Parts: sequence; C-alpha cells; structure tokens
Amino acid sequence: MRVVLVMDVEKTTAKPKKNLHEVLQRTRGAWGKGKTLDEIDAEIHTMRSEWERKWD
Repeated sequence: MRVVLVMDVEKTTAKPKKNLHEVLQRTRGAWGKGKTLDEIDAEIHTMRSEWERKWD
C-alpha cells in the first residue's frame, strides 16, 4: 500500500506582509487629481447607493 501526499505550496507558504507606506503610495491618485474632499465623498456616496439594497 502506498500513500501519496500532495501539498499546495502557494497556499501553505506565508505571504510577506506589505509595507503600509507602499500600499498608500500605490493608491495615490486613484480618485483622480484636483478633486476636493466633497467631490470624492459624493462619488463614494453615489457608488454606495448603486450597491445598497433597500429591504423596506
């Protein structure tokens, strides 16, 4: 009798933690340039309202 074990190395290998500064640098400019905080908030509100379901 033989037993064969197969490991998925990708799933068992710990992934390195990302540097917070690096993550923030990658997101810079994601909302475009020259927008005010109010404009960004309005865009976020619009996106959320498209996704939220009203269960009433």
